This record gives sequence, structure tokens and C-alpha cells, in this order.
Amino acid sequence: KLTCAFVRAIVNEADSLLARNPDKIRADKYLLPILREEDYPYLAEMILEMEGFPRGRLLDAEALVQGMGLKIYQGVFPENGVMGEIYFNFGTAMIVDPVTGEVREANINPGTILMNRAACVNRGMYSGTLLHEGSHFLLALKHFLLQMSHGHQYCSYRCKRRGQRRQGERLTPVDIMEIQANKLPGYLMIDEESGKRKAEELLGRYPSRRIESMTGFVRDMAEY
Repeated sequence: KLTCAFVRAIVNEADSLLARNPDKIRADKYLLPILREEDYPYLAEMILEMEGFPRGRLLDAEALVQGMGLKIYQGVFPENGVMGEIYFNFGTAMIVDPVTGEVREANINPGTILMNRAACVNRGMYSGTLLHEGSHFLLALKHFLLQMSHGHQYCSYRCKRRGQRRQGERLTPVDIMEIQANKLPGYLMIDEESGKRKAEELLGRYPSRRIESMTGFVRDMAEY
């Protein structure tokens, strides 16, 4: 439940929130942030600094997400291709009990991430998916609160592998959410300077520029 209070009417453009905060990230009519390409590294640095994670070290995705106040459970998903699920409201779900390892039904609170470990076949995919769900909570929480205030009682948002959009197709709010949650984790896991340095180091192992060598280079870089 949200409580609103009238403060005052803004009659001059210079007194508006937009004018007084020219460098802040804007939101669209769906309350989703409007992110330009250059906003992603800025946003990632802000999040890491706020949570006390210095650059130059291997990022512990679980610690970062838990530091944001989110809980993490291993979920059980009957639907193929589901990577994870983020809860914006109260609900129930089948989870793997962290103490006994047994599957049980549990009451789920808002701010809970369910991870599908069966679909996350390596550490990189697990960390990326976890940060993807955390990004949804950071960037789309107000969007879902807006929807719920208009009678759409969303419980959670489930993420799975999606097909390509058709060229020229108009972006929906869900498309925007997915684009943002797909891009932000990369900037959280690795900054541009460290990435370029590692790429140059790995390229030194592949003097040949043949396709087989470049495939190996891309695989090594993705693993890093």
C-alpha cells in the first residue's frame, strides 16, 4: 500500500524535478527507466559502489543480490527453458528446501528470486541469470507497482529463453524490461578496462585469426 501526500503545485519549469535533476535517469509512462547506452556503465558503477563491491575483483553475484535485500531459493519449474523468476508480490512456489534438500511448497515474499539450477549449466550462466533477476527488481519494481495499483495483481515475473523479435516490431514494456535486464549484468560482472585488458591477454594466445582460433578466444572470454 502506498501513501501519497500533496506538497505543492509546481508552476515554473525551472522548479520541476526534471529541471532540478538534469543528470538523473528518466522513466517512461510505464515507470520503466529510459536507459541510453552510456547509462549502463554509470548505473553499474553506482550499484557496485552502493553495495560495497570494488572493481577489479571477481564479482560474487549471490552476495551482490543478497546485499540488495533479495532472497534466493532453488525453484522447481515444470516449464522448459525457465531460467529464473522474480517475485514482486506474495505467492507460493515449489522450492528445494535449503536445509533438507527436499522439494516442498513454500510461501514466497516479494523480493525473492527463484533460480533454476537445472537450466543454468555453468557458473557464468548462473551468475548472469541471478543478476538478470536482480536487475528486474531494481529497474522494473515501480513498473509492477504501477500495474498492481491499476488492478493487475501480478505475483511474479518468470524469465525464459525468448525468440528473436521481428525487425521493425514495436517494443513492448516487456521487451524493454528484457533488454535492460539482459544488458546490465554484463556491466556489473566486468568493467570495460578490465575486459579490454583480459581480451588482449587472451588474444596473445591465438596468433592466428582463423575462425577456429577466434571461436576459442570468444569461448575463453565468455568463461572469464
